[in-house]
Amino acid sequence: MALTKAHNRMIEGAAVNVKDFGAVGDGVTDDTLAIKAAIDSLTPFGGNVYFPQGIYLVSELQTGGVPQGCCVKVEYPIRLIGENSIYTAIRPADSVGSTVHTIQFSPNIGYAHDYSGVESLFLGNPNNGTRAGKHGVFADTQAAGQQLPGFFLRYLNVGSSAVSGALAFLHVNVPANNVNGGLYTARIENSSLRGGIELQGSGDSIQITKNIISANNIGIDSNQVAGASLLSIVDNNITSFGGSIRINQGLRVHIERNNIEHFSANSSGNDNAMINFNCGSGAAVGGVIQKNLVSAFGSTDATKLVRLKECNGMLVKDNVFLAGVGGITAIDVTTNSANVRLGGNAYNAAIATKIADIGNGTMGFQKDINSTLQNSWVKNSASEDIKVYKDLSGIVTLEGACKSGTATPGTTILTLPVGFRPATTVRFAVYSTGGSVAGVGRVDITSGGVVTIEDGGNTLLSLNGVRFLASDAANGVSFE
Repeated sequence: MALTKAHNRMIEGAAVNVKDFGAVGDGVTDDTLAIKAAIDSLTPFGGNVYFPQGIYLVSELQTGGVPQGCCVKVEYPIRLIGENSIYTAIRPADSVGSTVHTIQFSPNIGYAHDYSGVESLFLGNPNNGTRAGKHGVFADTQAAGQQLPGFFLRYLNVGSSAVSGALAFLHVNVPANNVNGGLYTARIENSSLRGGIELQGSGDSIQITKNIISANNIGIDSNQVAGASLLSIVDNNITSFGGSIRINQGLRVHIERNNIEHFSANSSGNDNAMINFNCGSGAAVGGVIQKNLVSAFGSTDATKLVRLKECNGMLVKDNVFLAGVGGITAIDVTTNSANVRLGGNAYNAAIATKIADIGNGTMGFQKDINSTLQNSWVKNSASEDIKVYKDLSGIVTLEGACKSGTATPGTTILTLPVGFRPATTVRFAVYSTGGSVAGVGRVDITSGGVVTIEDGGNTLLSLNGVRFLASDAANGVSFE
């Protein structure tokens, strides 16, 4: 057995070469059983299975005459390592069925599985970029005790499958059986993944970085186990037809420095959003979306570039948002999102709406509050809207002037939205005319956001210069 110098650095424990077990790698001979024999030789303690350059044709694996639903099955701490990801290929035969995965990891619960994974291989036909069967790599931790800590995919090239819903990588965990997510501290990096990535019930500290993600489906579709933190999506190129990223649950998710483009009329499954946080009960907390290029062109049906639903403390800044079609909203802050922080994004002229906001206490966005005026108070002029703004430090600033309302002390002028209220009642001297002393007025603001006139007249009452610290920012913005 001979391993190249490039792979000596990767050897951890025992290592075998599939050709020593009868694999041919000519793209014609069925190498399924030879690969199985190489893997079996390392069980139960694991090691590296090396594939020299070649095309290793495989069919559905059978054990005792029972189909296994995959071509290559790994049940112990095994690393599958190819010579390169161009012409070192595991190629499912064209006869492989639509429910059969190329590689399946199903860890045996009796052994540690730290750092199992796949490196430097092409999954599929390297001559045309296609792949028979369902998912490229399927990681299964559904049974109690199944664990894949430190799992990795790197320098992997996964061909596209014609099977509907076929993914480059799928992890499925049952949270009731593995509350830590089963798969955690994982790395998916430097790979070309046609079909995208889906994480179901996965755990902490997963890094998806420096990949090319394309073809059908949502590029990265993640629903981490409750309490899982730090999914990092960094430095990827994502052009998937089903939308780019969907996060259904996750704490401190980081989406940074990605090139994200959408040209397809196929994103309706992602709420017509390219980056979609669609989280229940505020389950996305303290995440970051920054320094990305996000663009919608061509036949796209995307109407939102970033959608934040039920998110708390998200930071969206320093992104470039582009559109080549009409009707695009760059940032949509929607139902039950709180303390979303916006700052320093750039938009091209084709963006129809830069920010649409119905969240609570959104920072970095000026909110129109004319509709909250009460007791006959109206804005002073058609161009002088009453607005409220909260900066990234939680400082609330009011702007505008009103008139014509009831000026009796204690009368409500307006009520500030949730997230724009002080911790306790605050008082401000303001400019006012029509009262007993020209130019002198006073307003109070309660912890419930009620703004009352306490002195001054109703010819004009200015709110310019009213500034205070929002209640939820008194000791730093609360994210949980």
